[in-house]
Amino acid sequence: MTGLIAFTLATEDDFWQSQAYSLKENLKKFGLELIIGNMGDRAVDVSSYNDVWGVKDNAFFDFASQEKNRILFLDAEVRMHRHLPQHWLDDHRSVLFESKSVKVNSNGFNRRSRIDVPWPKNIINTGQGIWDKAGVDAYKKGVEYARSEDIVDGNGFHYPEPWISQFIDDYIPACLSWDREQLPDAEASRGVWVSGSTIFTHPMLHRIEIFQNSTIGKKRFLNHYQSDLANGLKICDKLKTVSSWDPADIKLDLLKNYGYVFPLNQRPPENLSPSIKRRNFFCYSSGGWIFCPMIGFLSPCDLWDKFAMEFDKDVDD
Repeated sequence: MTGLIAFTLATEDDFWQSQAYSLKENLKKFGLELIIGNMGDRAVDVSSYNDVWGVKDNAFFDFASQEKNRILFLDAEVRMHRHLPQHWLDDHRSVLFESKSVKVNSNGFNRRSRIDVPWPKNIINTGQGIWDKAGVDAYKKGVEYARSEDIVDGNGFHYPEPWISQFIDDYIPACLSWDREQLPDAEASRGVWVSGSTIFTHPMLHRIEIFQNSTIGKKRFLNHYQSDLANGLKICDKLKTVSSWDPADIKLDLLKNYGYVFPLNQRPPENLSPSIKRRNFFCYSSGGWIFCPMIGFLSPCDLWDKFAMEFDKDVDD
């Protein structure tokens, strides 16, 4: 049998199950069936992925080892927005997404190395891509190299992504853009913006644990702002004008008492929490975000319910 299968991984956690089944429905629109690999109760992290990605025996990657078979692997939070290009389907090589606009520190390893290892030219992001046997073998070798050099990510897991391209001679390169301002048109976005070239969006703010920080960078905000870029930049400029805001960061509490920055004639979102309604805090939505200036909240809309729940708990205790 030859062909292409779509595959993702999910733990038994309700959140990841819902993400995976939402992806399954998303891919059906493009005529693709998704196989969901069950990771049990393991954490979704680099170590778990390394085990499933062929470092241990895996039937799905055995499929890719057969001639002309390939796997469309997608992280569960990824969403597809247009059909795969015909030249990808007609080819039998891997389609690997090279990360672009990734800032590299002076040590050449972007804060991920315990030792000074040169940063490779092409960094493959494994969250989306089409993999043949050569690609899967390159992933395995990337893991082995990371382990041998003790190269780890911020959580201490061996990190193979930068090294994959060093172990494969021939693949179809695609682009994953991390910077909406500098590289708006790419086959994949590291965020949720969609351009005329976007096939996949790969968000970074899909879990409240990821988002719930003291600051969010301007770049990351714009990458996850779903309306036009010019409007997102206007919001950033307004914040900068009325505060001592560092352009590199949007601090959550900087929205506090800056209600006049935003148009006050817009209708507030319907899904405000009881506590926010009770206190008459004005909120409005724009570009997939909810802004609540008087209490210093901004949140992606799909995470708002959890934010509101946490706020209710804090003020009612």
